[in-house]
Amino acid sequence: MFLRAVQQRVFATLLATISLGISTLNAETFWIWADGPGSRDAASIRRTFEVSSDLKEAILIVTCDNGAQLFLDNKAVLTNADWNEASRIDLTRKLIPGKHELRAECKNEGDISGFVARLSLKSISGKETLVETDASWEATVPGRSLWKPARVVAKYGDAPWGDALANASASSGAPRVTDPASIQIRPGFKVELIHAVPKSD
Repeated sequence: MFLRAVQQRVFATLLATISLGISTLNAETFWIWADGPGSRDAASIRRTFEVSSDLKEAILIVTCDNGAQLFLDNKAVLTNADWNEASRIDLTRKLIPGKHELRAECKNEGDISGFVARLSLKSISGKETLVETDASWEATVPGRSLWKPARVVAKYGDAPWGDALANASASSGAPRVTDPASIQIRPGFKVELIHAVPKSD
């Protein structure tokens, strides 16, 4: 009995130690949108967050039904063209210690609209802070300055979007292309990359 009690106490201590390594600003991730007249087709969504002086890595994953452009401190950093393909970007070099604002200009082309994001901030010490979309974000209709708490559309993982962030692809501003050296050709021929056309073109 004594050994079992000791094992349970050690296990509980281990869980507490592990939990200290991750700090989440929101308990769960939600799909969100603006509310009110004019919000069906478009929404502006924003969130401020703090960055510590020992930031090691900052990874942002987003998707939007039907698409969105992301701004960090009013500078465009990422475009998500289709909710079926989530977008991922490394923001580490763009962040300095202090307060920052992440804003999304979202569009919708159907009846159902939603935006979801997850920002992971990892420190040198190993601590991870998650900034995830929920009602604490602010939203408004583009062109209006009246910001209100975002409207929660659905819990992440629920229909119709499911685990939409799982297939996030990297976005570095440069298109992904096939390495010419990996293409098999007949002797005497040569493959060269002349120009890579971005997906949006």
